Amino acid sequence: MIQKGELVNPTEVFDFLAEIEGRFPVDQWVVGGIRFWPILRVHLAFQLDDFAVRQPPITSVKTITKQVASIANGLVQYVQARISDASHEASPNRRADAVILTQTACRFFSVEGRSYDIFSGSFNNILGKTGRTALLLEYAPKGEYRIPRYQDSIFIQPRLDYYKIRAFFKSFLRCTQEIPGFDDFIRFVNERVPGNAPTVRQIRLQISFMKNCAEYFKRQLLQSKATAGFVINYYCLLGMAFNMACREIGIPSVDIQHGIAGHHHPAYGRWNRIPAQGFEMLPTYFWCWSEAEAEAIRAWNKSCFQLHQPLVGGNLAIHMFQQADNDLVRYFDQLMLSSKMLTGKATNILVTLQTGRGIQQILKEALLRSPESLTWWIRLHPSMDNAERETIRDILKQVNVRNYNLDEASELPLYSILRHTDVHVTESSAVTMDAANFGVRTVLINTTRTQYFSDYISSGLVVIAKSAGDLLNEVEGIVKRNGAATVFRVGDYTELRDGERALENIFGNAGSPRR
Repeated sequence: MIQKGELVNPTEVFDFLAEIEGRFPVDQWVVGGIRFWPILRVHLAFQLDDFAVRQPPITSVKTITKQVASIANGLVQYVQARISDASHEASPNRRADAVILTQTACRFFSVEGRSYDIFSGSFNNILGKTGRTALLLEYAPKGEYRIPRYQDSIFIQPRLDYYKIRAFFKSFLRCTQEIPGFDDFIRFVNERVPGNAPTVRQIRLQISFMKNCAEYFKRQLLQSKATAGFVINYYCLLGMAFNMACREIGIPSVDIQHGIAGHHHPAYGRWNRIPAQGFEMLPTYFWCWSEAEAEAIRAWNKSCFQLHQPLVGGNLAIHMFQQADNDLVRYFDQLMLSSKMLTGKATNILVTLQTGRGIQQILKEALLRSPESLTWWIRLHPSMDNAERETIRDILKQVNVRNYNLDEASELPLYSILRHTDVHVTESSAVTMDAANFGVRTVLINTTRTQYFSDYISSGLVVIAKSAGDLLNEVEGIVKRNGAATVFRVGDYTELRDGERALENIFGNAGSPRR
C-alpha cells in the first residue's frame, strides 16, 4: 500500500493513476458542466509526492482563519504595490495579440533595479520579433509583488481572492448531481492511499472558483482581442481556468514549459482516458523545450491530436543567455565577475534547493567536510519566501561553512550563474536540464528522483551520490575531467527560429475570438 508522504518513484504513482483510469469512468465525471478529472489526477499525484508542498483543505476554523488573514495581508501588499508601481500597471483596455498568465514569483531577478519575469520576458521578446504584442496578467499567491516591474502587467490577485471567498460559501449549497462511480472511487482511494481521497464539496469549491476565474479571463481575452493565450504552469487551478476560457471563446491556449515535464510528470505523461472532445482544462498546445517532452505528449494524444498537441519551440530563456552579444547577458556577466565569491581559483558549485525541503543531511555533511577550494552557490527555489531564506541561512551558519553565497546565488539569473558554474548539485530540480544545456554536469543527491533524469544519467550528464563522501568525490571527479573555474559556458541550444516557427503555427491556426 502506498502511504501519504512516502517517497515513491514516479512509475508507482503513474501505475496507480493508470489503475484508476482503467477502473473508473473518469472521462465522464462532470460537475458544473466541467470534466474535472485533470484536477484530481494532478492532486493525487502531488499528494503522493513527498517533494510537493501541499495546502490543507479549507475545512477547519483554524484553516479558514489563516486563509482570511492571508487574504487580508495580501490585499494590503497589493494596495502598496499598486500605488508605488502604478506606472507599470497595464491598461485592461489595451489591445494585444496574446495574453500571458504568469505569477510574480516568475520575476526571478532584477535588471537595473526592475524585477524581470524570465518566462514572459523571453516570450515577449520573440513575440516582438514577429511583430506581435502581449498583455501580462500577474497573480501573487503569497502576496509577494516584487516591484518595480520590468514589464507592464495587470495585478489580478485581489480579484482571485474574492472568487476564492465566493466559491467557499457557494460550496455549502446542496448538490444533487450524480457522478457515476465516484463513491466507489473514493472508497478505492481511501483503501489504497488513506487520507488522500477528495470530497465532492472540495471538488465543487475548486470548480466554482475556476469558473469564476474563467469568466474573468474570457472578458480580458475578448477585451484585448487576443488571438492566443499563454500560461506558465497550466496544471494549477488558475492555469486550467485560463485554458477553459480560451477554449470557450475559440482561441488556442499554450502551456509554456517551465521545468520538468515528460513521461514522469502527471500533467504531461501517460494520460490513458481522454474523452473524444478532450479536456477543457488542458491546453491546445504544449510548448516543449525538446523532442523528449514532445514525445511524452504524442504517446497519448493520438485520439485528440487537434485538441492537445506538442510544439517544440525550445527554451527561449536559455537561448537568450547563450548569446555572448546580448546586452542583458553582458550586464549580468559583469555582475558575476565582480562578485567576491567568483575568484577564478575556486571550484564553483551551484546547489538548487526545493521548496519546503531545507538542506538535506547528505549536503550538510558535505558542507562540513568541504575543502576551501570549493565555493558553494546555494540557490533558493523561486517560490521560497524570505522566511525560508533566513531558515536556510541559519542552517548554513550552524554547519559553519565559510565559502558560500546565498543572496547573489538566489537573486542573479540562473542562466548567468550556469555560465560560470563547474558542477550542479540538487535533489530533484529541473535546473538539471538547464545545466546540461550549458555543459554542466549534475550530482543528484536523492535516489528516489532518478527516473526523472534517466536519459541524462545514461549520457553521463547526471551522476548519483548516496553519501557526503560520494558527493565530494563526484565533484572532484567532474572538475578533473572538465577543468575548474570555467567561465562563459555556452553549450547547445534550440535555435530561435524554431520558436518563431512554433509561434507561426499557433497564430496561423488561431481564429478570431468568439464573443
